[in-house]
Amino acid sequence: MSSVIAFARRLSQHPDLSALFASGVFRYAWLEGVTEARLAHIGGAVDWSDGKAWTAGRLFGEKGEYRWETDSSGKIHAVVIMDTETPPVSWNEWFPLECEENADSDLILWGEWIDPFRDPVANPNGGPFFYAREIPIKCIFYPLDPDEARQDGQTPRLTIRRYRHKTEGEFIRCVGFRMKGEEEERTKREGQQEGES
Repeated sequence: MSSVIAFARRLSQHPDLSALFASGVFRYAWLEGVTEARLAHIGGAVDWSDGKAWTAGRLFGEKGEYRWETDSSGKIHAVVIMDTETPPVSWNEWFPLECEENADSDLILWGEWIDPFRDPVANPNGGPFFYAREIPIKCIFYPLDPDEARQDGQTPRLTIRRYRHKTEGEFIRCVGFRMKGEEEERTKREGQQEGES
């Protein structure tokens, strides 16, 4: 798969991403503020571009990721990784990346789905809300389909994709969310071990 990484430094505002939004590149937002972090669907009630509320974050989906971080002077450092041969038009500094075969892997996320029959106050509508004792908040929202979130024996996962560059090293980007069971994980591991022998 052909891929590119592009970057821009010391921006006073986010670059024009309208073409990427129009082509449906981004599906999710991972937003970080001074006192809050949030995962959301793109197009929801959260304004990801509010630089005062969200000083860092990622917009991502199957085709690419835009990430940013605001420095102490209020300037934005922006990076985009796309599964295309060329970067978006407005990005001047870029180089190609190699995306390895089977480059996707999953990070297990905290929490168990909150069953609305057992806890109707925390999850009255049966949405994708999860509870983790280890995290001191009432519940965690993951942007999953509600029907997918309630699957028994599965845990929420953040899918990431790995890329390599000959001199710059390894890069990862977020791809999406899904539920995955231990049985599926075990089958994948066994298949990889058989292929290595």
